[in-house]
Amino acid sequence: MGVVARIVWAFAALLLAACGNPVAKNADALMDDLDTQGVFTGAVVIAKKGEIVYERGFGMADASRRFSPDTNAEAGSLAKTVTATAVLLLESEGDIDLDAAANTYVAEFPYPEVTVRHLLSHSAGLPDYDAFEDLIESAAPTDNISLLKAAGERQPATAFAPGSEFDYCNLCYDALAAIVEHVSGQSFIDFIAARFFLPAGMTDTYIRPAKFVDWPGPRALGYKLRGDKIELNDVFDNEGFYGGANINFTSRDLARWMMLWAENHAAIPPSVRKAAVQPAIINDAASGISLGSWYFGGDGAHCYYTGHNQGFHAFAYWDSREEIAIAFISNNTMIAPIQPALARSLIAIAEGCKPQRLVVDTQDEAGEADIAAVAGAYKADAGRSFSILNESGRAFLVFSEAPRLLLYPVGFHILYAPGADIYLLFDPSNEAVVVSSVFDEWQAYRR
Repeated sequence: MGVVARIVWAFAALLLAACGNPVAKNADALMDDLDTQGVFTGAVVIAKKGEIVYERGFGMADASRRFSPDTNAEAGSLAKTVTATAVLLLESEGDIDLDAAANTYVAEFPYPEVTVRHLLSHSAGLPDYDAFEDLIESAAPTDNISLLKAAGERQPATAFAPGSEFDYCNLCYDALAAIVEHVSGQSFIDFIAARFFLPAGMTDTYIRPAKFVDWPGPRALGYKLRGDKIELNDVFDNEGFYGGANINFTSRDLARWMMLWAENHAAIPPSVRKAAVQPAIINDAASGISLGSWYFGGDGAHCYYTGHNQGFHAFAYWDSREEIAIAFISNNTMIAPIQPALARSLIAIAEGCKPQRLVVDTQDEAGEADIAAVAGAYKADAGRSFSILNESGRAFLVFSEAPRLLLYPVGFHILYAPGADIYLLFDPSNEAVVVSSVFDEWQAYRR
């Protein structure tokens, strides 16, 4: 097992000490160290009991501007938390039936057997953005309706029976944004701004324009920063779709979005809050993502989500028991091992504890997971078990009574499972897999 595996992944267990230390002091110590190591640029915001108790930027947003808590940046799939909440709000007001066909609300939606619930739960079988690369790279329209029409032309049938499988679906959430527009009679940004952003005090959040030339002001650029080497790793031009991504936040505004949830704000009624933290059900199995697009703790009182697009990685967390809200957005192509570890560290700090130091080594970044070697059945001391399947070179993670999840290689010999936000690192020396997520870290051994 490499240096990253030995140090960063061991850290993920968060052996904590000195609980009760000030939040700002511990956050500064953690983030200054990561800044010195050159592995984080971006901004971090922590709020408790309705007050921001820590906010700070690190590194550069572009060649001339420092990254600050009010730097607007790409937050990837965190847009899905807004889109899902908008749908559930309209459902609570009697305007949307989750079990109605999506084309009941948007006539251009090309798959009559797909329901709104299928879209929310990533179980619709729609194509991913790869199917539209030629449109994105050309001057063709890429708004939500244009992509839905193109989807019907390029993939006339869904990839599987809707509701039978999980397949992480960005286009599903673009379709949901179109549904919100048709049902509300408002543009998507006008609806979410009036219902969520203004009550939260989010004054610097917007849907990105399709073309860079139409950007309303300076924007953070995505980079790949490794030591002294800097490469551009930015988002793409001509992305006119939104709902699954392309809502740009500042880190401060993203924290304010979390504060709505942490503080039980009236903008999110109790019925919407309850529905949002219920696991989506796919083929009678509970998904790891809730209907509100959250990775959720067992009681639904603390949840988080992540977003990733090119060089940008974002994290947002809320805890309604402790009234904690945390957000960060980074723009330096954050390496996979540090993603869950940093999130867990910041949660620990917000809870009054001091995590151990994160030490990062990027030497194994290009390491690809050997799927054939990793495949097998695993069991942990706590009785948890799972299997990793090798199907023609594609890896799938299978837990009992849960939808199976496609695994993606993310470097460092790690496989990642969207839909559970789980990172798996195989240790051939003892036939074990280290399983890490924001909420948990444990080791399982091959049977």
